[in-house]
Amino acid sequence: MRAALAVFTVLSCACVVRPVLHQAGKDTDATEPFCDEDCPEGQVCFEGMCVGTGLVRVSLAWEGDTDLDLHVVTPSNIEVFYANPESAGLTLDVDDCVGGFCAVPGGTHVENIFFSTEAERGTYRVFVEHFEAYAEAPYRVEVVTIDGTILLQWQDVMPNTSPLQSEIRTFDW
Repeated sequence: MRAALAVFTVLSCACVVRPVLHQAGKDTDATEPFCDEDCPEGQVCFEGMCVGTGLVRVSLAWEGDTDLDLHVVTPSNIEVFYANPESAGLTLDVDDCVGGFCAVPGGTHVENIFFSTEAERGTYRVFVEHFEAYAEAPYRVEVVTIDGTILLQWQDVMPNTSPLQSEIRTFDW
């Protein structure tokens, strides 16, 4: 089971602080700014959260205080998700709900994985997993290139009973 402890830090932007329970490459908690429009360089606003952006951004948003997890599998079968947050040119930089604790209870929750220049070309698989299945959760996923081209988009409702994984969707990059 993943443990969570929120740490609040003020970042320099016209934003308010919103805790994020996971930041890639760190064992400790971090924060990201809550945004309306303006995010620091290298980030974009998705569902009120400044998230990392690269050549491609895969973002998950959901309602309900439950722990959904975004998974992206590379053409070489490397899976990037909470247990492997940085690999093969992909980085999970926001994981809003961890172990039953959500950064902003009752709000919209976000996970985000972005691609650097090292990410390989080919067919990627994306799916959502309901980690602890506390409650049913409507969710949406979008895969967007840095120039705004939508490669994949879908929405659904994740049940709190089996199956606890969404359908696997694919996109080419």
